[in-house]
Amino acid sequence: MNNNSIKLFINQNDVGERIDVLLTKKIDDLTRSNIKKIIESGEVSINGREILSPSKKLKLNDVVVLVRKKSEIKKIKPFKINLEIIFEDKDLLVINKPAGMVVHPGAGNYDHTLVNALVYKYRNKLSDVNGSLRPGIVHRIDKETSGLLVVAKN
Repeated sequence: MNNNSIKLFINQNDVGERIDVLLTKKIDDLTRSNIKKIIESGEVSINGREILSPSKKLKLNDVVVLVRKKSEIKKIKPFKINLEIIFEDKDLLVINKPAGMVVHPGAGNYDHTLVNALVYKYRNKLSDVNGSLRPGIVHRIDKETSGLLVVAKN
């Protein structure tokens, strides 16, 4: 196994669990949506056999191996973007997101998102509730939708 691989041995506590749910619990920096894409792209095997279904149920003594592609492992680049902060305290922010701004990196847009702006302004002072690629993000709204977003600081 290398740094981009994860190997799990399924015990009694994990029997019957969906593979996507289990991997989401075990891998802090990926969301269930990320895990689903990784499974569907053939990067996960059970007992040496590639699986493509995120809903695959696990059995006792299954061996799950996930091999992460380097492209899936990204660091958020800080990017200076002015934010309209409506409210802020030690625990959270409320930001007025303008239409046209993407909330978090993905689908080819990795540099000009709300998350890039948050990382620039707050560095490591955001919650990792949704993993390292979505620091502070509790929920999102579509790119072309404007509105208030809650961001978790801790």
